[in-house]
Amino acid sequence: MVRLFFEDCTPNLFIPTDIYSGEAKKRLLVKKGTPLTERVKDLLRQNEIHYLDFPLPYETSSSVPYTFSEETELAFFRLAQKTYRAFQADSLDNPLDIRKEAYDIITGAFQEFQQIARTENPSDGRSARRSLRSILHLRTIGALDDYLFEHAKNVSLYCLTLGYDYFRESRRQLADIHKVAVAGLFADIGMMKIPASIRQKKEKLTERELEVIRKHPIISGQFTESLFRQKNFVTPRIVRQHHERCDGSGYPKKLRGDELEPYSFIVSVADSYASMISKRNFRPPMNPIEAIWELNDQAGRSYDEKTVRCLNFRAAPYAVGSVARFAGSRLVQVVDLDNIPLHLEDVRIVKKKGKENPYNSPKSIRVFAVDKLIHRLKVVSIRGHLDKMGSLLDQYDLLVLYDYATKEMLGNKKLD
Repeated sequence: MVRLFFEDCTPNLFIPTDIYSGEAKKRLLVKKGTPLTERVKDLLRQNEIHYLDFPLPYETSSSVPYTFSEETELAFFRLAQKTYRAFQADSLDNPLDIRKEAYDIITGAFQEFQQIARTENPSDGRSARRSLRSILHLRTIGALDDYLFEHAKNVSLYCLTLGYDYFRESRRQLADIHKVAVAGLFADIGMMKIPASIRQKKEKLTERELEVIRKHPIISGQFTESLFRQKNFVTPRIVRQHHERCDGSGYPKKLRGDELEPYSFIVSVADSYASMISKRNFRPPMNPIEAIWELNDQAGRSYDEKTVRCLNFRAAPYAVGSVARFAGSRLVQVVDLDNIPLHLEDVRIVKKKGKENPYNSPKSIRVFAVDKLIHRLKVVSIRGHLDKMGSLLDQYDLLVLYDYATKEMLGNKKLD
């Protein structure tokens, strides 16, 4: 949110949210969408309200539904928790039973996701048709001390959803997804053999400690080999390479380009994204949109471009073709997300019985949105704002861009 005092607002600006009197919010003073006239300002001032709070473009007032059922997420978490702990204690059950359980829960999750995403196709050049439920949104099951189990669950489910798009044209889509989702689930099991004093350290790791950490993909690969009877099966190779990078900057072997198993690209992106947005003992979580832009920065270098495009489609707050509501009742449609920048256009939404219905699902947009655009906003590099949200200049630019204020009105004032 950005706070703007009345004298800095543009004339007849629409109120961005419902405004109530007092902290209890029992009496509605002004409804959202009401023009900020002098009369309205006087009413608000009488109730000791002298400013408006504006949501920034990446903020949304409605919560996104979870992608998978709680039962599915719990199944992934519990399998990871049970297997990781048994591996640490050298008390593993029959590896083939572990593989079967993993395949069963991945198959169930695939069928669950398929029901909500079967009509989508983000890679064919047409406008995206992402449904609201297929946006990646997972629960937090464990506590901070359960990070490895939580991370394993998240990476595996991210691999499944990214793989769903990556392998869309494959005749063996489910088999391909099994390979990357199992790899994602057990990619970090080798961390259980790393001393807790290193694994849970809050301070910066020394170079020697980093060398110990960098051994975990090899240990994880050895475990994953035990799950499969076939010699040279692809999943252990994916696990060993999930920290390698396309440009050779990864570890443990600094492989690059054609030396890498293509399936490993998916686990690399899923693992990096899950790690970036997770709270750790030594750092706070990164905002998801910031993590997406960071991965986009490295697309084509450290990370595979096709996989990053799949992440953009599944995790970006506003996919291509979707409509978002900004403050002041402004409706914008995302018309391009070619890595960077993001382009926005105003769209008209059809009204039913005098009421405006903001359809946020791209599928609904095609049905109800008028084809002719009202007018085009100037192209703006949203990344230039979102990766430096602490900068007051960026917040000023956003306020001016969306007609909440003018540069002359703002002058050199600071925002709360």
